[in-house]
Amino acid sequence: MDQILRITNNIKISAEIEQKPKKTNKKTKKAKNTPKTNDFKFLNTLQKGQNSEIYLVENEKDKKQYVLKLIKKNSISNDKDLQRLFAEKTILCEIKNPFIVQLHHSFLTETDFCFLIDYINGGDLYQILNYVHSFTENEIKFFAAELILALKAIHKANYIYRDLKPENILIDRTGHIHLTDFGVSKKLEKNERTNSFCGSLEYLAPEVLKNQKYGFEIDFWSLGMVLYEMFYGIPPFYSQNLREMQKNILNQEVNFEGVCSSEFKDLITKLLSKDPKKRLGSSKKGIKEIMKHPFFKEINWTNFSNKKSQPQFIPSFFFNQENLIQNENLELKKNSFPSLEKTNPTCLDKILFKDFEYDFRK
Repeated sequence: MDQILRITNNIKISAEIEQKPKKTNKKTKKAKNTPKTNDFKFLNTLQKGQNSEIYLVENEKDKKQYVLKLIKKNSISNDKDLQRLFAEKTILCEIKNPFIVQLHHSFLTETDFCFLIDYINGGDLYQILNYVHSFTENEIKFFAAELILALKAIHKANYIYRDLKPENILIDRTGHIHLTDFGVSKKLEKNERTNSFCGSLEYLAPEVLKNQKYGFEIDFWSLGMVLYEMFYGIPPFYSQNLREMQKNILNQEVNFEGVCSSEFKDLITKLLSKDPKKRLGSSKKGIKEIMKHPFFKEINWTNFSNKKSQPQFIPSFFFNQENLIQNENLELKKNSFPSLEKTNPTCLDKILFKDFEYDFRK
């Protein structure tokens, strides 16, 4: 199958923040010996946008590689932007799970908010799908089990992920997945629902498009979309025409071409129920209802939780950093790296954003 051009690939619809987060007595870890950008050797520019930059860096002290995400302070123009920034940091601090990226540090410079997170060196699922075009059901089953355990941890902490898509599913060199990017995630109070219009269009549930109240079940819709795409190489309702794609999501039934097992077909059909009340996982059992589906009958969930299960797919073609750079049309340009001068935050910033700094070792 030819590589798919998806014009909505990285377009996100900004989330509305319904209310300011409530004060909590829970203390976050403050960073001591806070790192600075000049503590790192810049190896590569991974992504560069108008408001943020992402680099592959090496810690000059321990020689380990990390991803350094810089969010420009001048891009935070209102309370909603600031709440979204702190929400992502809070989620990464609160949720410790082997299938979610680890936040090592968050710190300030004069110009940026900085996140230092795991470098997952196997590529993301979107890159890999463009290379392999599709996965076998056994490979999908393995990835699905780890995705489910990641979502289970997120939901247990009362967050909706809201942006499950191949670009946010990283795969390491051993074949395990790591969810990343929690910029539009939202914490729900008990029995709370929301109707924020956010996420990536290809994976939005019908109730989001209809501006209806929703909860955790929208993540199960996105899970069904991703698993279908892993098998067929394209989302089930995809169209380059955005208006047509919205109509497809709302009205079109899932089409299963080629040969797939009855268990896989049943799982996808139930995850992609347009009625959220009938969707698999929407009952009081929640995500455990998905875990008990016949498609996963051979899964030992305890072994998976402890990463004792053997991965079914190893992204070996992404091991070589040079090949990854070529695949993404990226170049090592020294002038694209941020300046290492004036990296200390101002005294005012230290007061205003004192809770932003975090060190996972403390």
